[in-house]
Amino acid sequence: MFHRRRAAAVILAVLAAGGRPAFGAQQTPSKIETARQALKLFLDKELPKFINRGDATFKEKFTVAIGTGIWDRIHFKVGHFSAEESARLIREEGRDIVAFELRFERGRADVRVGLSPGGEVVGLWVDRVEPEIEYEAPGYVDVETFIDEPVRVAADEKFPLRGRITIPVGEGPFPGVVLISDAGPLDVNATTGPNQIFKDVAWGFASQKLAVLRVEKRSFAYPRAYPPAEWTPEVEFIDDAVAAVATLRKHPKVDPGAVFLLGHGMGGVITPTIARKDPQIAGVVLLATPARPVLNMIEDQLHYLVNFDQIISEKEQRELAAALEAIASVRAGDPKGSILNTPATYWSRYEKLDPVHTCLATKQPLLIVRGERDFQVTEEDTMLWKSRLADRPGVEFRTYRRLNHLLMGGLGTGPSSPGEYSSPGKVSKEVVLETAQWILSKAPKPTTPVVAPESASTQPPAGPPPPDNTPTP
Repeated sequence: MFHRRRAAAVILAVLAAGGRPAFGAQQTPSKIETARQALKLFLDKELPKFINRGDATFKEKFTVAIGTGIWDRIHFKVGHFSAEESARLIREEGRDIVAFELRFERGRADVRVGLSPGGEVVGLWVDRVEPEIEYEAPGYVDVETFIDEPVRVAADEKFPLRGRITIPVGEGPFPGVVLISDAGPLDVNATTGPNQIFKDVAWGFASQKLAVLRVEKRSFAYPRAYPPAEWTPEVEFIDDAVAAVATLRKHPKVDPGAVFLLGHGMGGVITPTIARKDPQIAGVVLLATPARPVLNMIEDQLHYLVNFDQIISEKEQRELAAALEAIASVRAGDPKGSILNTPATYWSRYEKLDPVHTCLATKQPLLIVRGERDFQVTEEDTMLWKSRLADRPGVEFRTYRRLNHLLMGGLGTGPSSPGEYSSPGKVSKEVVLETAQWILSKAPKPTTPVVAPESASTQPPAGPPPPDNTPTP
């Protein structure tokens, strides 16, 4: 059911068009109503009917597979659609666009529908999906021992980001940790389904006397900042992480000589590059980070998911074939199509990154952590990390039974499934506490005077860009 403001929105749209509608015009749906009818088909997952509302180009380019991917990502993050909050007609690049604000069972989303002069759909854009989850602190958190407050991080003043800094109670200075989240448009808590994994980690670490900074991804805060093919590791990960490190170092209760990096998943692929550029980083933690080339990992993942229920439908075969064709195009140096609903050009930049090689060029203490039930980052990755870093000093490895890619427990003993990410859980107590103790044990004693920031929102300039990166069309 759509929001009651529909009638008011239609009236406003007519007035915005200028003048009084001609006789009989009330029989023609307004642009807003036309877009609303098409969007309802999408939200109801009537994708063939939705696509049939499009012009010839849209019908050719926007496939059921693409629509399913977008719908699934929205549903995974915020659940089922519940109401329309607002709709407005705007003009962008000579096109009529209807911008909707939508309410879902666990959050909200901003969606735009583009229309041709004849009322055909020419585009669908999901600008923001923001979960709203009631958070319950895990048992290893003591909320009386720290303060969690907002902070501004801005590698580029055009794209300031919202962050949260979690500071232990006491005089300090405390060792600090900057959290770098996995691929995709993630919020400040790296919310995945109903789970807020970085909030678990930040509050757990702060309960152990570590200061922690977590920041939303630029692809989450500004999904339209760049065309999909122009997202790079620099603009989605590296520049903002460099700015986050500088922000944390300037906090008056943080020891600037004891700032660590913690990267999760594909964020872990990027993390060694940042540590290499900044030798003052005190240490690096990689959670569930692949050592294999990214395309190899994705290829294995796709085969695993398609075969998970031991039944491969014709639709799955077509989607797998299209993804494998896109992967082959990246390897051939001419990226085409999309992989995991992300342009192949994006993955071509990721393929250039070799986190193991970069770790060999760093000297900081290094902790590599993996859950044994992780189907995305597998035992093969652990063996590659161990074999290639065998002669590098200062490396420690930890694996945890029954934990999946989110470092949470799941059902069963074999590899996990994506369905587990939709179940509420908490990052493992052992992972949080043991990783915190490792960081505390590697933190150098304070030797450098702590410099207070000019203001809570002062943002240091980003460091020079490093090698490459993500983010959601």
